[in-house]
Amino acid sequence: MKVEMKRSVVQFEDENQRVVGEDFGLVFGRAFLIAFTVDTVKAAFSATGIFPFNPGVICPEQLVPAEAMSIKGSFTLTQTSLIRAIMTTFRTYQPTLFDTSPSHALLPSSVQAPIASLSCAINPPSPVTTPKASGSHPNRRSCNDTE
Repeated sequence: MKVEMKRSVVQFEDENQRVVGEDFGLVFGRAFLIAFTVDTVKAAFSATGIFPFNPGVICPEQLVPAEAMSIKGSFTLTQTSLIRAIMTTFRTYQPTLFDTSPSHALLPSSVQAPIASLSCAINPPSPVTTPKASGSHPNRRSCNDTE
């Protein structure tokens, strides 16, 4: 899968541009369909002894518990009394019906969101842009401009 994913990314970048979030499904799906065929899935199940069942595939030495390699746990920092008090409050907090009621999370109808009152717009970039005046941004329109 790792090899096919790399190939899929390279192929996508050759044909298009670099992979972004919206492209992930296409790139991953292409690699997945190539990597996970009936034969490769059967081979993986067989290699692990799952199907056909073969407990001898994994030897007892491979079942030894892993040694703890991390030392982070031994360097705990003591928390100040203020932090301990805040953490205790978080752990013991019980929300009230008022806190959980959806009607208390809504803005009153008389209050407008500040963004809604803006009359200026930021236009998306167009293929060809020319600044109107020096110092002005080509993708922003002044509040006084009309188009």
